[in-house]
Amino acid sequence: MMVLLALCLAQLTAALDSTIVEVALPSMRQALELSPAALQWVVNGYTLSFAGLLLLGGRLADVVGHKRIFLAGLGLFTLAGLAGGLAPDASALVLARVVQGAGAALLSPATMSLLTSAYPEPHRRRRALGAWTAAASSGSALGTVLGGVLTQWLSWHWVLWVNVPIGVICFAIAARVCTAPESAGRGLERLDLSGSLTVSLGLAAVVYAVVGTDTTPWRSARTVGVLASGITLLVAFVVIEARSAHPLLPLSLLRIRAVACANGQALLLGAGISTMFYFLSLYLQTVRGLSPLSAGAAFLPGSLGMVAGSTLGTRLFPVVSARRLLAGAGVLAFTGVLWLSRLPVHGSLPVDVLIPLVLACTGVGMGFVPVTTASMHGVAPSGLGVATGLLRTSQQAGSAIGLAALATVATVTTAHLADARRQSALVGGYRATLHWTAVLVLVEIGVVLVMPRLDSPAPLEDDSSQTANSSSA
Repeated sequence: MMVLLALCLAQLTAALDSTIVEVALPSMRQALELSPAALQWVVNGYTLSFAGLLLLGGRLADVVGHKRIFLAGLGLFTLAGLAGGLAPDASALVLARVVQGAGAALLSPATMSLLTSAYPEPHRRRRALGAWTAAASSGSALGTVLGGVLTQWLSWHWVLWVNVPIGVICFAIAARVCTAPESAGRGLERLDLSGSLTVSLGLAAVVYAVVGTDTTPWRSARTVGVLASGITLLVAFVVIEARSAHPLLPLSLLRIRAVACANGQALLLGAGISTMFYFLSLYLQTVRGLSPLSAGAAFLPGSLGMVAGSTLGTRLFPVVSARRLLAGAGVLAFTGVLWLSRLPVHGSLPVDVLIPLVLACTGVGMGFVPVTTASMHGVAPSGLGVATGLLRTSQQAGSAIGLAALATVATVTTAHLADARRQSALVGGYRATLHWTAVLVLVEIGVVLVMPRLDSPAPLEDDSSQTANSSSA
């Protein structure tokens, strides 16, 4: 039980930090005089380093040892939270968030391997996986609630400092109770640093190019050049992985249809849901005039919906096929986001925000267990770190790129409506982003249709040749 507590607490904290700053953004902007681009990078700095380094974190866990990398990542994450709260300006704050994302990228993939080692029996593993995914899925929604409480009652600094006591407690528990086979003798030369460098820089360049389009046109030399550089680096990453003796990401993993579908869904939902939380937070405070505490409280029903959906998904998964469960979850999420896209300047907060938010969050929560299970379907225990890192990379990359792209949509739409009242123009931009978010969820439902049948909740095999054998699944 203590092992599960430590792993869920660490995963919850890493998930919280992707959204906990969002309600505090207006306070940060005022205190540190943040530009709109800097404001996005407070969020994207974390998600980008998280996404770019997750594969390396998973590989490090498999090579160096899951417990060692977990503790190292947790320590780095905690120290970066302390530094972020002390940041005197925008540059220091964004740097701290980037380092914090790197710490999360180390600890997150290792949690899955530690969990499967602690719970080898399938039934207990499924229940533990349900608790872990509930922590991961509810973290994003709970982050907005906690961020509002801390910003209103204390200050924006505490949305980062809250990680310090949690990190210390989690570190003490994990250091004492977590056990896992350490991968001694496998060698750091198997880390594929060239692959890690190209994928991290490639993702960074793509997101940087998209974020910059709020001030620089898409067709400008700067945007085209940076975007082309990012795409070139990502292509180089694929070439490196295909030729490497010890690839950071074995490309055969993506030939497993369940794994490919799970990562496609994570990419699309990461883009959509992070955008939904970001713009709802701005809408509630900028347009509806809610305080940080009230805005955070407005997300509480969504948090409860996420937890309820995850619990329901865990219970239904053994008796309902993954495709049917994911399709139902997708329909709920789509309905909620489409409803939210009708945001009015004035209107009923329960009807226009709270009810559709609960629907969307319940649908997202329901999908976490089947998606997480599918991402490991047919993957040997020795590759769990990489598989988990890949899933989290897809989610975080989708979050960073989706938010950057849809923030541009909001900026452009608001500019076109500049002749209207300011609040009407802002709401028009928010509606446009939520319409596109609904489209992303609809595409995700399409991915569900090609998801293969999962024969069991956690079919993890030890045979190292399983990847090739499962490619026909």
